Amino acid sequence: MRVAIAASGGRELIHHAIAASVATPECKKWGKQLLEFLSFAAAEAAAERRRYADALAAARSQAEQGFCRPLCLMLRAEYQAELQANAELQANADAAAAKQEETALPPPAAAGASGQGAQPEEDPAPDKYTARKLLLEASTLAAAGLLPAIGLVDEQLLGNLMQDPEAALELEILLNGTREDKANFYYIQTGTAQKWEDIPAHVKRDLAAGFYHGGAIAMGDYDAVSHLSLSESQEYVIVSTQTDR
Repeated sequence: MRVAIAASGGRELIHHAIAASVATPECKKWGKQLLEFLSFAAAEAAAERRRYADALAAARSQAEQGFCRPLCLMLRAEYQAELQANAELQANADAAAAKQEETALPPPAAAGASGQGAQPEEDPAPDKYTARKLLLEASTLAAAGLLPAIGLVDEQLLGNLMQDPEAALELEILLNGTREDKANFYYIQTGTAQKWEDIPAHVKRDLAAGFYHGGAIAMGDYDAVSHLSLSESQEYVIVSTQTDR
């Protein structure tokens, strides 16, 4: 049996074993080298994890001061690696399902073929919203400025964030967004409108089903320009919840 093991620097350790029960001196020599290499590789992997953890902690400390780019790049790489792993798993699952379909028996004839099947369900209501409200607070809140509105109490921190606003926004999504939020963000940031390869996976599922949380949706509806005029759209309801004093 011939086993080649890639070592660091491109070198290879080649082990010839005549039989598993025969431990020749050469076998012992290569076995020892193999154990040493595996121990070295494990130590290197542990050291790399420690280095990454230290870099991540440093990036988080910078982000707390408003310098978001380093942490943003690290979390983006983690997200992309997760996407790649999920895509590989999905590809394997699809291949297994396709293979199973090839060997499966054909399904029985549908009851609807004779006209006696169940009637299809009605499409969801086309209206996405039933009402809209704009809540008006006291004007003193608006006069207080941007910091109270977004929860920032440090003007220096705000200034640092505004030096790289795109990274600040991306980091907010990466830290607090759902998987769908992240997919939507990167579609907006780097995708092409209505390009199938760029459309998020959850949107593709909605398109296949024909509806989403806002109502019915067709293939050409997603990210399309609306031709409704303001008079054709639903009426806005403005409610004042507090008056100035």
